[in-house]
Amino acid sequence: MRQEIYAESVQKVRELNKKSRLSGKRNAAKFAVNFFADLTLEEKKKWAGLQNPDLKEQSYGKLYHKRDDKGRRLIADATHIDHVKDGIMTPVKS
Repeated sequence: MRQEIYAESVQKVRELNKKSRLSGKRNAAKFAVNFFADLTLEEKKKWAGLQNPDLKEQSYGKLYHKRDDKGRRLIADATHIDHVKDGIMTPVKS
């Protein structure tokens, strides 16, 4: 099972690198596999520390899609967002 997951991850990385090269950008992104390459989606979510998937949707909408009285989108200053304090993420584990 792990070998199949890893092989899929490697294939995705190859496809992303190909798209990146074809973009023609001088500083195009370069992708590589890491120690998450053989983990299932559920295992990756566990590592990410998302405590409550429902909160993610609610918080995203609250933080990034509020509008003022004129209908302009208000985007929160990302330097002041603390998802650990908000209870959405756990502290860094590794």
